[in-house]
Amino acid sequence: MKLTYLKLENFQGIKSLEITSDGTDIEVRGDNATGKTTIGNAITWLLYDKPLGGEKNFSPKTLKSDGSEVHNLTHAVEAVFRDNSGDLNIRKELKEIWTKKRGTAKDTFTGHTTDYYINTIPVKAGEFAKRIEQICDPEKAKILTSPFYFPVDLKWTDRRELLLSVCGDITDKQVIASSTELSPLRDVINGENGTKYTIDDYLKIAKSQMVKINETIKSIPSRIDEAEKARPSVEDIYPKVFEREIAEHEDDIAELQKQKLNLENGKVDESLLEKKKEINNRIIQKSTEYANLQNKENTQQADALIESASLVKNAEITFANQRKKVLEIEATIEIKREQQIKLSEKYHEIASQQWEGETVCPTCGQELPPEKIEEVKAAFNLSKSKRLELINKDGSENCSKAILEKLAVNLKLNETILAKASEELKELQQAHQAALELVKETVPFSETTRGKQLQSELDEISKQINEPDKDIAPQISKLNVEINGIKANVTVLEDKLSDYRIAEKQELRIAELKLQEENLSAEYEKLEANIYLCEQFIKTKVSMLTESINNRFKNVRFKLFEDQINGGLKECCEVLVPCKEGLIPFSTANNAGKINAGIEIIDALSKHWGVEMPLIVDNAESVTQLLDTDLQVIKLIVDEKYKELQINGGMEEWQKTA
Repeated sequence: MKLTYLKLENFQGIKSLEITSDGTDIEVRGDNATGKTTIGNAITWLLYDKPLGGEKNFSPKTLKSDGSEVHNLTHAVEAVFRDNSGDLNIRKELKEIWTKKRGTAKDTFTGHTTDYYINTIPVKAGEFAKRIEQICDPEKAKILTSPFYFPVDLKWTDRRELLLSVCGDITDKQVIASSTELSPLRDVINGENGTKYTIDDYLKIAKSQMVKINETIKSIPSRIDEAEKARPSVEDIYPKVFEREIAEHEDDIAELQKQKLNLENGKVDESLLEKKKEINNRIIQKSTEYANLQNKENTQQADALIESASLVKNAEITFANQRKKVLEIEATIEIKREQQIKLSEKYHEIASQQWEGETVCPTCGQELPPEKIEEVKAAFNLSKSKRLELINKDGSENCSKAILEKLAVNLKLNETILAKASEELKELQQAHQAALELVKETVPFSETTRGKQLQSELDEISKQINEPDKDIAPQISKLNVEINGIKANVTVLEDKLSDYRIAEKQELRIAELKLQEENLSAEYEKLEANIYLCEQFIKTKVSMLTESINNRFKNVRFKLFEDQINGGLKECCEVLVPCKEGLIPFSTANNAGKINAGIEIIDALSKHWGVEMPLIVDNAESVTQLLDTDLQVIKLIVDEKYKELQINGGMEEWQKTA
């Protein structure tokens, strides 16, 4: 679209000015304060109600020398634009409203009104705006009319989004496929149970898990120390031997109780000689049984020890793998719940929003037409409905109640499997410990508690045979002493067995903690490796993305990421301008470099959108050679030789107020 005619009336100090062109470039020369920038402001005010530099509170009204406004003027801009469909004449007028209030003789200034015309036909503001949008969207027009709007005025996030829409984004699959080093990321982002992650999502999950794992690992040594302190000493404790001795002691107690009962009932005790013979036979029998058992157990214990160690190792691996699976499912549930909460909060926040738009025109102060208000309300409600629909869709696909219930069922199943694996591991560890203890048992029978007890009984019977005592009371008292002594021995043995079981439990706890520490350390290292791959992925994508965008431009380049002190990357979008030394940021380039960089960007965006707008270059005198472009260029040049505006080499008819 080319500008072929421009007319200013009472616009920022210019009383009247007309410019005609055949659609070629327009060159405006003049000294400072002659009205060059005013021409640019007039064009942009007509198209999108803003001055060329985007300043706020802009007014086209003419001011007196003291800064006060000149009243009762019509401030107008009229232009003719030409494209393939023909000529389009548009005009905008700003007028003051003067009202005579009741009880006063003079009119009072009460505001402004704006009138619009298309091809000399009066139209409403909405119709005028719609016709302008058909020519070019106002936001695009701001970019295409000024070399400085895209690099300076546009937010960096909008610049970045616009570049990606023009040049195309790069998918994660394309980045991973570009390097064999990144191929493991396919499994990382696919996850388990059909869950898929973006690289950013996985980084958040992995870093969160690493923090939790690290906290747990730090707590394990103190927990092991607590278990060590709570473990009794088990030296000289032989569980199998002690259990047999307790059983034999209980038999002895029963026999002594029987003897005591016989004495108390007045029955004559059996021959002491027969008792001595019986005890001798028991010593021989128990000694033989003990020797045979020792030989047999020592032969079997070695094989049993090897087999139990193998079973424990396999059970530990099974337990570790199953615990890892449970932790991963728990982490997934936590993430889904957090997503669900955030989506719910976002949904309620948007759902509670109500239209609070203006019903009064900010320019003229008049009430907006009802149809315009309804149009804006409808657009607001449609946008709100779409955002709520997207949130519902996101929740349904990623963190719905059904998904969480399915994960919960899966977690319950795996926790049951884990509990069973833990129980099997404990049983195998106990069996292995028992095998170890049996190997340690090398005490001779004569030195065992049972052997000593039988010998003591034999000595006592021999004494009774040699020194018969017919007094029953001393015999009963003696039996009570023997019974209490044996019971005391049983109590000691039971206490030691209790200590042994406590020690076993604490050893199992220590083994579990050490295994947990090993597994967590391995998981931590795996997460570290995956995070490194993600960081390599980001750097690779940065390189590919930057190259893809920069290839679309001949001279201008774009910086899309900044290196951080911690080694990470931060998104940005900075325009880089070429110079003799290489590239410099747009903000530090000279005016010529900035203008030509802006023209190159506008040229590329104009071709991409298929839209041409007149390109207004203010301070064009700072550029010795403008970049070649097919667009119509309106050059505003400071030239002190001309105290009045000179347009296209000749004076146009114009007037400027004092």
